Amino acid sequence: MYYSNIGRHLVCKTATLLAFVFAACSNDTTPSTVAHEGGYTEETGIYALSGRAGNVLPKLMNITGTTEEIIDSMESGESVFAPKGSIVTVFELDSLTLDTTGLSFTDTISNDSGFFTFEELPITSPYVMIQVQDSCYTANCEERIPWKNAISDNSPQYSTKQPQLFYAIVDLRKHQKITVNSLTDKKARWLKENFADGMTFDEASQKAQRDILEEIGIYDDLGDFEDLNDDNYELGLVWILVNSKPFSTAYLLQLYNRFYYTSQAVYAESEQYYSNTKKLLEYMIAAIAQRDSLGQCTESREDETVGSFVCRSNKWELGYKKIEYTGSVMQDTRDGKTYKTVTYHWGNVTQTWMAENLNFADTTSSSVDPLLKKNLRGGTTCMSNDPSCEINGRFYAWRVAMNLDSSVKMIGVGYTNAEADTEIVLENQCASELPHCLDLDLSKHREETTYYDYSTKEFVIDYCSVDDYADSIYRYCDKTYQLYLFHLDYSTFISQSRPIEHQGVCPDGWRIPNNADWETLFDNVAEQYGIKRENVWSVLADNYATGFGYMVPTPLEVNEQNVLAFKTLSRKVNSFASVPDVDANESYDNQLDLAYPVYYYTVSGPETPIPSNKYDNFLMESQYYPVSYEALNELVLVRCIKN
Repeated sequence: MYYSNIGRHLVCKTATLLAFVFAACSNDTTPSTVAHEGGYTEETGIYALSGRAGNVLPKLMNITGTTEEIIDSMESGESVFAPKGSIVTVFELDSLTLDTTGLSFTDTISNDSGFFTFEELPITSPYVMIQVQDSCYTANCEERIPWKNAISDNSPQYSTKQPQLFYAIVDLRKHQKITVNSLTDKKARWLKENFADGMTFDEASQKAQRDILEEIGIYDDLGDFEDLNDDNYELGLVWILVNSKPFSTAYLLQLYNRFYYTSQAVYAESEQYYSNTKKLLEYMIAAIAQRDSLGQCTESREDETVGSFVCRSNKWELGYKKIEYTGSVMQDTRDGKTYKTVTYHWGNVTQTWMAENLNFADTTSSSVDPLLKKNLRGGTTCMSNDPSCEINGRFYAWRVAMNLDSSVKMIGVGYTNAEADTEIVLENQCASELPHCLDLDLSKHREETTYYDYSTKEFVIDYCSVDDYADSIYRYCDKTYQLYLFHLDYSTFISQSRPIEHQGVCPDGWRIPNNADWETLFDNVAEQYGIKRENVWSVLADNYATGFGYMVPTPLEVNEQNVLAFKTLSRKVNSFASVPDVDANESYDNQLDLAYPVYYYTVSGPETPIPSNKYDNFLMESQYYPVSYEALNELVLVRCIKN
C-alpha cells in the first residue's frame, strides 16, 4: 500500500484555493526563513512516513492456577494491530498552534499487520497528526476482534456503528517510521496541552511521556512512544500493564511467587519470556506502589519498608528489610563443589548455614566413605528440568540423607486393645517371609534366585536387582504390617550429645540440622520481623533480606496446548532433612512417642487460594511422619549447618 504521485496530485488539486497550495504541492526542498518558536526552522518539502498501527505485546510466560488470569499462555503474547480496512489519515499541523491546517492525506491499510506507508507528504510544517480509524464501514466488525484502546478507553465500544480512533503527533524531521498505538494516543492529547502552555515541541513531547509513565509509577526513560516495536519490549509491557488494570495485590503475589522465589536458571530455554514477564511484574509493583501513594523509591529511601513493599535500588519490590548476616562460601573437599553460606549472630548463638541445597552424589572417589557411596547409589534424584541438580540441589531419600547403615533396625510395634504386645525387627521379619531376594545388606548388584511359584506350580529363576529388592520388601512390609507403628533403633546412630549432631551426607565439619537448629533459626527470624514462626519461610525466600537463599523447586513442562507451563508442586518437594528429635539413651515407656520420629520441615509453595499478605506466601510446617519403608525414602533437600 503506497501513497502514489497520482494521489498526491489529487489532494493538491482539491486545495487550489489555499494560499499555500503551491508550496504544499511543490517538490522544492529549499528551507523556509520562517522560524518556529521552539527553535526549528520550517521547511517546505516532501516528507515520507511509514509505520504500523497497533500495540506490540511481548510474549510472556504461562501462569497457571490463578483466579484472576490476565495472561492465559504464551500464545496470548501476540501483538494487536489495526485490521485490514482501517483508514490512516495524516493531518498537517500548524507549527505555532498544532492545530490542523486543513491539508490531509488518506490511505487504507490493505494488510493484516497494520503496516502503512506514505511515500510523499508535500507539506510546509514538519508537524503532523496521524489518525488511525478502525473503520466499521469498510469491514464487518463482528467478524474480527476490535483493536482495544487500553488507555483512552478501558471499556471499548464493540458496536459496528462506532469506529475507534487512535492518534499520534510527531515531528517528521525526527520520525519517519513510527507506530501509532495506545500510548501515542494518550500522549497526543498531553503533548498539545503542554505545547499550548508555551513549551517547545520536544519539551512538550518528553514531558507528556514522562507524566504518563510516572502516573503508573515508572520513572525510567523508556524512549519515544512512537518507537514502540518488537525490539522495544518495555513500552509494550507498559501497554499490557495499563490494559490489565485493575489488578489486585493478591494476584500480584501469585505472579511474584512464580518468578522471584524460583531460580532464573529454571527458565534458561525461555529466557526472553522470563525477562519479559519479570519486567512486567516490576511495572505492576510500581503501579500498585503509586496507587497506594508510596512515592518514588529513591536512594535516600533505600531499604525503607512500607507495608508489603521495600525500596531497593530505586525500585519498589515486594520484600522485607535486610537483617544483619555475613555471606561467604565453602568448598566440599569430597568433590570440589563450592556453596554459598550465611552466618547469623543471634545474641550468644552463632549459626552458619549453607545458603544453597547440597548436591553431592560421588559414588566413585576413594576418599568417600564406602557406606555413603553405597547409600547414594539409587538413593538420590534430580528434577526432570534440572538433570545435574545444579539449579535446585539434589533430592535425597531420607535414609540416604541420614547415611544410615544396616545396623540401624526398624522396629515394628503391634497393639491389641491399645496395649503394645508385639515388637519385631521389620527388616528381618519381612525378609524371612519373602521367598526370594534375601540379600539383606543389598551389597550385590544382581542376585540369581530360584523359587517355587505356587500360582503356576513351577520353579522360576529370577534376577533381583538392589532396587527391585528394596521396592518389593518395602511394599510387602507396608501391606502386611500396616497396623504396626514403626520406629528406628536410634541408639546405633544418634550420639549422646544434646543437641544432637549427626553428619549424614554433609561434608566434614558440617552436619544435618537438628530440631534445635531449626527452632533457633525460625524463632530469631520471627523475632527480627515481628511475625509468627509459621511465616518465616516467606522471609527466608527473600535472599537479599536474609541471605538464606531459599528457592522454590520449580518443575516446568509443556502442556497439551504445546505451551510451557508450571507443573503442580507437591509440598513434599519442599522438604528439608532434619535429625529426629529423640534421645538415644532415654527409655520411652509409650511407643507412640517414637511413632513419628522422621522429622523435617515442609514449605507450602505458592498455591491457590492466593494469600492476601506477603508473609503468608510460604507457610512453614514442622511435621513428624510415621516411619515406614515408604517414609524412609521420602525425598528431602539437605541444608547442612556448620558444627
